[in-house]
Amino acid sequence: MQKSITRIALLWGLAFGFLEIAYFSSANEAFPVAPSHFVAALILGAGWAAAAYIAGRAALLVSRRGAKGGESIASLLAGPWLLLTILALSHHRYRTDFFIRGMAKNFVSLAIIAVSIILFIAFHRLLASRRKSAPGVILAAGALLAVVGVFLLVTAHLPEFPVLPEDVNPVAEAGGVRDTGLRVLLVGIDGGPWKMLDPLMKRGKMPNLARIVSQGVTASMENVVPTYSPPIWTSIATGKTSAKHGIHDHVQTVLPLGLPTVPYKVRALRTLTIPARKVLRLSDAVFHYATAFSLSGHVRARRIWDILEEQGFPTVVVDWYITFPVENKIGIHVSDHFHLHRGKTSSIPGLIFPRSLAEPFEKMIIEPDELPGEKIDYLLDLDGLDAQGRRKLEEEFPDWFTMVRGGMARDLTHKAIIEAALPKEPDWRFAAVYFRAMDNMHHASWQYNDLPGGDLDEHPERRFRNAVRRYYEHCDDLLSELATYVDSNTVVIVNSDHGWENAAVGHNFGPDGFFVMAGGPTKGGTERRKIHIYDVTPTVLALLGFPVAQDMDGTVASDLVAPDFWREFPVREIPTYERAKTSRATADIEMDEETVKELKALGYIN
Repeated sequence: MQKSITRIALLWGLAFGFLEIAYFSSANEAFPVAPSHFVAALILGAGWAAAAYIAGRAALLVSRRGAKGGESIASLLAGPWLLLTILALSHHRYRTDFFIRGMAKNFVSLAIIAVSIILFIAFHRLLASRRKSAPGVILAAGALLAVVGVFLLVTAHLPEFPVLPEDVNPVAEAGGVRDTGLRVLLVGIDGGPWKMLDPLMKRGKMPNLARIVSQGVTASMENVVPTYSPPIWTSIATGKTSAKHGIHDHVQTVLPLGLPTVPYKVRALRTLTIPARKVLRLSDAVFHYATAFSLSGHVRARRIWDILEEQGFPTVVVDWYITFPVENKIGIHVSDHFHLHRGKTSSIPGLIFPRSLAEPFEKMIIEPDELPGEKIDYLLDLDGLDAQGRRKLEEEFPDWFTMVRGGMARDLTHKAIIEAALPKEPDWRFAAVYFRAMDNMHHASWQYNDLPGGDLDEHPERRFRNAVRRYYEHCDDLLSELATYVDSNTVVIVNSDHGWENAAVGHNFGPDGFFVMAGGPTKGGTERRKIHIYDVTPTVLALLGFPVAQDMDGTVASDLVAPDFWREFPVREIPTYERAKTSRATADIEMDEETVKELKALGYIN
């Protein structure tokens, strides 16, 4: 009996070791499979063998008090069956969401456990009636599972998506661009729920956004979990899931043992079980996995401006996530790293196109320590506070001031740049700008939101109780110039990637963001509709007269646009816009200190 338990534990442990590595490779896109995978599989296999042996021994001790003759079968089955259940649950959770969202998906998890228990009892009774052959059957099952694990490991590869030959023009084959004469201006504001915007607009505190709302239509923006900004904003610009566009996190993690770089930070790497994740984090402490920026070359799908550039449509893009190094050659493109390199923007390739604009745009960069003091003081309640008390407040809450200064300086920099860039490219047909700091303010200040007044000297944190609302008013100022573009020729879209719930959970569970569209053929009305982050790109392409790709995960939000427009310019489809990438701008880029500090403060990296 002891030998049977040992053999079964070792075989099943090895099988699950291979399954673990195959799952890790698939879930984290760690391809191609390197020889070191097999080394890691053997190491994890030994761990699984120990776990299966302990589980089997524990089951044997318990089952000896149970039915006659069934205890040996129970001990042989318990460990492997538990691991199979874990495998099924892990696979289910990976295929649904990184984090389980909604009770329906939790019910599926419970159903998997229930079915597993029923099958365990049925299989146990079947083998109990054939006790002599039971160990051999379980060994054979373990061997089969090991073969499956090795097969999955050896054949693992990146998901394949359709790509076009370089000599094929999909738009031309679909009848060309049916130019609508419209322009689209997309303004991304990170974070922001309607529950904050509606009251402020009603009270006249956000007049620029209210003006856009009054001229168009609003919707709640549905998103995905996890609500990490880089993958969501890349999905907004591609109309595709993270699995298709390849951006899953703020950074890339360089794994040890020859494993390829994966598009996640260490704590987000997916494994079958918590123990395996603990082992991974322990090895991180030993190897100190390198962390690298996610770069434009890591984006596997074409974004709106890539599609338009191929047809000769000029575009203007400022500070959109994962746009460094800039690869576009038409229009004006200011990467999300441009503001970090004042004094060096002309010498670092890929920060901006055309390079001739580096010097004039560099003059618009505002460093955090150059931000006028009144900008920050407006956010605070400084009643009864002299200059010395103001300095003491900053010394007591240094992280708050650092985060808010950095975010506000970045947003004001890109407000100035987009306002200067649009007139410099008068023929632009699509423009996009991203403002980050509203989400920074949520992270920094939501815990102080709506604190009571009272003795502010005794409770200095109460001086931040209005900071969130006042920063929304500041964000409205960012729209002051851009709001003037709403006209019969220009569709202006303002949206966030997600909302915000409270200080405890933030946006972890994917609260809806906001979406506003006005100008051109946009419908009016007060009814609040629904739109998904994947719908933005198909909608923009259709408004400009481009076909929509069938491999996009969103659809055209046709109910936001007047029917007459669709009768004149019906939506057309093509299979894909994707091509095999010949240029992958993924050279090693050192993470600058300011970005690292910001990501750590927000909790995005360790």
